[in-house]
This record gives sequence, C-alpha cells and structure tokens, in this order.
Amino acid sequence: MNFKTKFQLQITSPTHSSANYLVSYFLYTLTQNKVLNLKVLQTSLPKKIKKFTLLKSPHIFKTARTQLEIRSFKKTITITNFNTVEQIQIFKKISQNLIKNLPVTTKLQIKYFRLILI
Repeated sequence: MNFKTKFQLQITSPTHSSANYLVSYFLYTLTQNKVLNLKVLQTSLPKKIKKFTLLKSPHIFKTARTQLEIRSFKKTITITNFNTVEQIQIFKKISQNLIKNLPVTTKLQIKYFRLILI
C-alpha cells in the first residue's frame, strides 16, 4: 500500500512583498533542513480589493465623504513528493516555527492531504 502526502500553504497578506518573503523564507528553511526532492508549485491568486465609504460630516452633508480600500494578496504553495516520514515531521516543525514568527497582518492556512493508493 502506497501513500502520497500533500501540503498546501495559503498566505494572505496586505502587501505583495511580505507574501513573497514568507514563501522564500519557508523554502529556504526546507533546503537548510535537507528536505529535498520535493515538487513545489507556487500560484498567485488575484488581489482582493474591498472598498467602502465613510461620511465625514455627522449631519446631512452627503458631499463630505471619504473612500477607503483594503487590499489583500494571496499566494498558495503546494508541496508534494515526500519520501519519508522524517521529512513530514521536519515539515511540520518548520510550519509551526513559521506560525510562531508570523507578522500580525498576515494569515497562514495549512492543509494536509494524505492519499492512499491501493
């Protein structure tokens, strides 16, 4: 019975540079811990823009408005082709370390898939 593991990381950040930095830092720590021969797929999802309007005036002046927007950038990394259980354990330790040192404005989702081939 063979099994195939797959990890998917999704990073959401308000700036494009911080998302790229987290991806490069994660891949660098994987290579430093000698987790090699992995298939890594990176995709950048389109940015999401939320726009909203606030009234400056407390009364009836509708012309005094301020428009604001919040932008968020998403990046997904899919990592497959783990050979041993030790590589999976190292990957989990690195991801826990990344979660502890994550900036306040960024979000990280980690999904773990284990496919069993009979």
